[in-house]
Amino acid sequence: MNESQGPGSNAGNMELERELASGLRDGKFESIFEFLEHKSHDLPAGQIAGLVRVEIEFRRSQGEPAEFVDYVHKFPELATISNDLTLTRPFEPATADQTEFVEIDTTPPTRNLIEVGDKLDDFDLVAQLGKGSFAVVFLARQVSMQRMVALKVSEDHGMEAQTLAQLDHPNIVRVFDQRKAKDHELQLLYMQYLEGGTLLDVLKKLMDTPKEELDGKAFVKCVDEAVVERGATPLHESVGRQAYLESNWEQTICRIGHSLTKALDYAHQKGVLHRDIKPANVLIGSDCSVKLADFNISSADTVIGDFKFGGSLAYMPPEQIRAFSREDDFNPEQLDSRCDIYSLGVMLYQLLRRELPFYAMSKSRSAGGLDNMIAEREHSLTRISSSLKEHSPLMRKALTRCLQPDVNKRPESARELANQLGIGLDPQAEDFLFPRRRDWALFFQKQFLVVCVGVSLLFNILAACFVYRFNLMDSVPEAAHGTFRIVQFVINGISFPLAIGLFVYMTYAVQSALRHCLRGEDAKIPDSQFAIHRALSAGHIQAVICAAIWIVAGLMYPTVLTVLGCSLSQSDWIDFVASHTLAGISITSLTYFATTYLTLRIWLPVLIQNSFSENVISTVTSGLVALIRKIPIYQLLAVSVPLLAIALLVIFGDIMTGGKFPLIVLSLFGLLTIPIVLFGGNRVRAICDKLLYVFRRDS
Repeated sequence: MNESQGPGSNAGNMELERELASGLRDGKFESIFEFLEHKSHDLPAGQIAGLVRVEIEFRRSQGEPAEFVDYVHKFPELATISNDLTLTRPFEPATADQTEFVEIDTTPPTRNLIEVGDKLDDFDLVAQLGKGSFAVVFLARQVSMQRMVALKVSEDHGMEAQTLAQLDHPNIVRVFDQRKAKDHELQLLYMQYLEGGTLLDVLKKLMDTPKEELDGKAFVKCVDEAVVERGATPLHESVGRQAYLESNWEQTICRIGHSLTKALDYAHQKGVLHRDIKPANVLIGSDCSVKLADFNISSADTVIGDFKFGGSLAYMPPEQIRAFSREDDFNPEQLDSRCDIYSLGVMLYQLLRRELPFYAMSKSRSAGGLDNMIAEREHSLTRISSSLKEHSPLMRKALTRCLQPDVNKRPESARELANQLGIGLDPQAEDFLFPRRRDWALFFQKQFLVVCVGVSLLFNILAACFVYRFNLMDSVPEAAHGTFRIVQFVINGISFPLAIGLFVYMTYAVQSALRHCLRGEDAKIPDSQFAIHRALSAGHIQAVICAAIWIVAGLMYPTVLTVLGCSLSQSDWIDFVASHTLAGISITSLTYFATTYLTLRIWLPVLIQNSFSENVISTVTSGLVALIRKIPIYQLLAVSVPLLAIALLVIFGDIMTGGKFPLIVLSLFGLLTIPIVLFGGNRVRAICDKLLYVFRRDS
């Protein structure tokens, strides 16, 4: 092979370089190696170097890393002239529009099948909407039905039409039918045409928008512009459009993600995986609804068909890249719905940050290029989490869960992710379940037992001091005051630790689960559903324990004093039992509402932030319903205290002497607790209703 070219060959060099550049742009050639298979191999080194330079510039324009030294191993003769070749354009990280259409296939793609203006079977081709590795999509007029459709034209193979025919969901592009083109070995798949373009179009328009101007209005504006450009009219009265107009940017992304996860969950339930989720495959209607399209590499039965397998590298999870790699032992049949969840997470991150989470992207199917992509995905979670710190806790947790390299740490299903993103559609629910950094509730997240016991002790000690004082003054003979103090010390010394120990025993699972959740060790929780159930029952457990202790104490005091030789009248017995019972009822109601409110506000969010599975949501909703049912019971108990005190005064007033005064004070105390209990009950009810609305919205 010659080392140099003659001066008369410059025109030929330029012609070859133009031919290679055109072939790379049109997809006719994948690389210079494929190009040279159709040309003479006896090209001089200088001419090959010029062709290499064309390919390097093309790949860099696509956001792919390419260097001259990468070709020397294939063309050793280039080493002698590499110093003379100038390739100074620096490599820049890939951006969204540069990497969007990176696709992989294992068969020659269908190219240049037909052109705009042609008539194909029952369809007049009006405009080209998109072009991928396996098909071309046209805006077409279906003559027989006099309607505009999106017509996907591909080679006649595969089961895509049969797969898509199963799917009937408001967030999946509706497929009308399929047919084979006469006199062509082509498959025609026609589906509803959406005038709002794609999510990729929106993303490109918003790339230069200032961060503070990003919101739902900006999204709607982009969609409206796309609709008008296509000669249609935006649906201004659409409920969905209005919801976007009232959303900030994170709520907009939650709304988009919520719609798409519902569509994915529906498809997964049908046994269909998408495996190519990206902005270009999300279409938008004139009402701003988003719909999944292009299930062209999904299959209801197998992961890899006989003719193709792939996706878009920028959005692939590590296990999908392994499945594609011919040099990896990973079994492609191991891919499941969590593969789609990962890709959706990449897309939502891209919408949120207007950049992709990963930088290593290449069309190269070499083991080295794929290994680099896998390695980056396996070691970038800390960096990704750090980049999300400026965003809401909900968005940060949702995206980091989706982008977990370990499939077992991702959401178990699209439904689980939909449940989590659905929280972001309601600001009040999000504030409860994903409190901000400065929220007071964050300070007490680790102290479940300390706070619950402390609140209960506060109420019980205040009530015990009151009851002790009035029993000492009015119910116990002066000669027995010393004995009463000893008895009081013994009974309280036994009952308080016993009550605390019983409560800790019955709710320790909550404290243990909280510790694991706050450490990010959710997998170590023996039974998260049991922990959630006990957390939501903590107020009731504590109230029952308090009521039992007070009632028993009311009987124990006069009994023990009588056994010890103290002379107590019938009035003294009534005083002891009545004062302890009424005080216990008041404390029970206060304790229930205080503990329940704190549980909803502080600890329930921690327990469910990393798991919105159907089982967890079912446990939470059933627990919330039980709380709502108990609210009027505890409110009634609080209202009953002054009524019971008055009833005792009426019934036993004739035989009571000094005991009347404590009952009067308890009655007044009960009256004061009524507005507190009513307010607390209404507050707890409001929280429960809000959470139930959010969790049941899509059930």
